[in-house]
Amino acid sequence: GVARKVEEERRLKEEREAAIKAEEVEIEALRARLEEAQSAKASSEGEIAELDASTAKELATLKQALEAETGQRKAKEADLQKRTLTNLYNHRTFYMIVEGEIERVLRYGDILSLLMIDIDHFKRVNDSFGHPAGDIILRDLSALLVKESRNIDSVCRYGGEEIAVILPSTDTTEAHNLAERLRKAVERHVFDIGEGLMTGIAVSIGVASCPPHGQTAE
Repeated sequence: GVARKVEEERRLKEEREAAIKAEEVEIEALRARLEEAQSAKASSEGEIAELDASTAKELATLKQALEAETGQRKAKEADLQKRTLTNLYNHRTFYMIVEGEIERVLRYGDILSLLMIDIDHFKRVNDSFGHPAGDIILRDLSALLVKESRNIDSVCRYGGEEIAVILPSTDTTEAHNLAERLRKAVERHVFDIGEGLMTGIAVSIGVASCPPHGQTAE
């Protein structure tokens, strides 16, 4: 049931966290080896180009290993930043992505849009069918929004029943068109909430763009 699924997801999260810690230890060990080799063999200016071929090759190998370990750690951290229930990026990661996109927009003169999606009368769903059914709807809605969004978009759990979709290089008109497409997709979808019960929901979607409507994440 739901309780068993929650417990299994908690266990998997703990295992992923332990794996990331182990990766961090390995990265620090590689970094220490690299610094030691550079300190022992490099010139006073620390230029690797002046090392003998053997040492330069060793340093290059260490650097490649360090970059690979760091990349794997970042990928695992991104996975952990997704909420267990919805598998979407969480509130903190939402702000990290938005702030990075705004910086890009202001630097290169691009545009960014944002959709804020709210489930209409979600409390009524929980009251009528129970919170486990509400969790199922949130999970399935999240999957539907990811499926209907573009590869460049980031779908995030903003909080409660609110979901945000970050739309890089998308102007306000395009964002409105995408919002309407998502709204209709949700309207057509039938949610299986278990025990033979099916239901539908509606969502309201707000649209904002940067820079027209603001130039900060807040």
